[in-house]
Amino acid sequence: MQWKMLLVDDHILFRQTLELALRLAPDFQVVGAAGNLHEALQLAGQHQPDIALVDLNLDGTLEGYEFIRLARTRQLAMQYLVVTMYDHDEYVLHAAMAGATGFITKNMPYEDLLNAARKVCQGKTYFATPRAREIWNQVPGRHPLLSQRELEVLHLLVEGEKDQEIAEKLFLSVKTIEVHKSNIKKKLGIASTRQAIKFALENKL
Repeated sequence: MQWKMLLVDDHILFRQTLELALRLAPDFQVVGAAGNLHEALQLAGQHQPDIALVDLNLDGTLEGYEFIRLARTRQLAMQYLVVTMYDHDEYVLHAAMAGATGFITKNMPYEDLLNAARKVCQGKTYFATPRAREIWNQVPGRHPLLSQRELEVLHLLVEGEKDQEIAEKLFLSVKTIEVHKSNIKKKLGIASTRQAIKFALENKL
């Protein structure tokens, strides 16, 4: 399987070097590279990537955060891995609140970046440090066992959406939605969708 990837970083040398390196990774195809918010949204809409590698700090502002937030409101079906120079708590918090499911710093080995991207594409989470994961788990609307996609499915179930409607909104098949629902119930240790909805409401997910 080959995942389509979008690079979002305002440092041209880093962006181009990473794109060249990723050509050797058989499971990824770089479909676009953007240096600002406008380019990133345009390329995301045009190529529908599976994952975006995003630097939160673009041109001295948090445009990377804004890109993730806007892309999610437009229901672009991709995962987000933040790749940044900084591991400060506020950066992790911004990434988590925007909807990223991975956080890694630019001083990590390239192999770690590939591993992080693969995990995020598989619907899992990846955080470079225990502290980063701790912060992510504390953000309201998160759950340490549920992936970002599973939370999205659960939120739509709470809103009363049916499997077909959820599939259409998330650009997935009904069968995939059924798998996500099954995984949610297993992870939460409950037997029914109704119990999952009740759990989400009681825990403010």
